[in-house]
Amino acid sequence: MIANEGNKDATRLASAGCLGEFCAFLPDEELSAVLVQHLLADVSGIDWMVRHGRSLALSVAINVAPRRLCASKFCDSVQAMTFSNSTADRIPIAVSGIQGMGFLMKHYIEDEGRNLPAKLMSLFIKCLQNPSSDIKLIAEKMIWWANKEPLPPLDPQIIKPILKTLLDNTKDKNTSVRAYSDQAIVNLLKMREGESVLQAVCKILDGASIELLNESCRRSLKKLASQADSSEMIDGTILT
Repeated sequence: MIANEGNKDATRLASAGCLGEFCAFLPDEELSAVLVQHLLADVSGIDWMVRHGRSLALSVAINVAPRRLCASKFCDSVQAMTFSNSTADRIPIAVSGIQGMGFLMKHYIEDEGRNLPAKLMSLFIKCLQNPSSDIKLIAEKMIWWANKEPLPPLDPQIIKPILKTLLDNTKDKNTSVRAYSDQAIVNLLKMREGESVLQAVCKILDGASIELLNESCRRSLKKLASQADSSEMIDGTILT
């Protein structure tokens, strides 16, 4: 059903979500079969809606079972497919790929400490600079979500290039892109917990970026940091 090629988007979304959730509970042999035969299978020549269903299921699986999918046996293939999905020409596939990247980011923050794989970081920056507002917006949402409390902060050197790109997006013509850029910055800098991360990052920022950050703090970031974080759901396969 995740390969539904008709117009029933809801069927594809719900089926992909269910399959992804199952990946947390399947025996190792069955999980391997699902990954190899479906979620990580070659996408050459297949209909884009089939690929969309697979990419959705893979992103959900990363969310619910990151340690299983990021084990040495599957890690490289899972990352490669997620990165490939995130740069797909079709926006729905790219969106689900970027969601998968966000779930990977959260996994690395939880399990690997303050660092991220270079490829993951560079792709997030590329997505934040994408001409499509839809792509920018989902990248910002996933950075916001992956850096929610009580997760520890990333290393300042990792934060720096992501922050600089988010600051550029605070000037975007799209209102939603601007708003979620602010949300992502507040969580990335752990501003609800104080200013220690912000100050550490400022020490390695260039003058122009510091000026833009200070302007954003005065305009919206400090006010946003004084409010409770949003509880918005980011799993698009949960139908309401």
